Amino acid sequence: MTAADKIFDFVFSNNIPRLIHFSTVASYGARPQNTTDYWFKEGDSLREEEYLYGVDKKVIEEKLQAVFSRAKADLSAGRRQGVLPQVLIVRPCAISGPRGQFIFKRFGLLRMVKEGLPVIPLTGARSARQFIHEDDVADIIFFLAEGNIKEEYEVFNIAPHCFFLLKDMARNIGKKTIRIPMWLGKLGFAFLWYVFRGAVPTVPAGINSYTYPIIVDGSKITGSGYEYKFTCADALAADKGRYARKAEEFKRASSEKR
Repeated sequence: MTAADKIFDFVFSNNIPRLIHFSTVASYGARPQNTTDYWFKEGDSLREEEYLYGVDKKVIEEKLQAVFSRAKADLSAGRRQGVLPQVLIVRPCAISGPRGQFIFKRFGLLRMVKEGLPVIPLTGARSARQFIHEDDVADIIFFLAEGNIKEEYEVFNIAPHCFFLLKDMARNIGKKTIRIPMWLGKLGFAFLWYVFRGAVPTVPAGINSYTYPIIVDGSKITGSGYEYKFTCADALAADKGRYARKAEEFKRASSEKR
């Protein structure tokens, strides 16, 4: 929170022309009434109240909106001189690709599912995930930085028009699934979180996002001229993109060490 405040103060005090801020789809809130039939749009309320990552991102967005509104009002009233920074907020779904999976080896839910568990427990019949390819994320930032958006303040969900049910995702990577009650999943998340001191990404409140889907409509940015280059399946497979060849080298090197 303090770091965000300092960044916003710097941007709005130094005539920075544009701020591109990363938020998250998690702030929409993983709730029992969520379904894969409803795709969240940018105008929907940010409802997360338990999962701290989603809560923090929600509060930071609120702070940014307040800072921007004050600066705009001060400019209109003559109390502010100089540039009013353009604010562009992106809310990505889960980011994946060859760099994330095989080079950087970020230990998130995807890696836990692919490498950490022989059988995937499911706590919800409609548990689902969206994935965006890391190259699309980078290209969207370039697209925004190059001035393709003219509005002074905009928010974009960034996610291709697809998703995986976790049971289908498990089948896609050759894993079996087992259905368990949510209370048992919550107990398992808490156990892993405290035993491994956060090294395994199972913060207790995270069971909600594992169980209840947050599927977003990422089409707003396509209306501004950006076209997604990869699907959710491409992001999950992680065998295409700028780092694909380098990732293959890392995989070969890892295999040789074994």
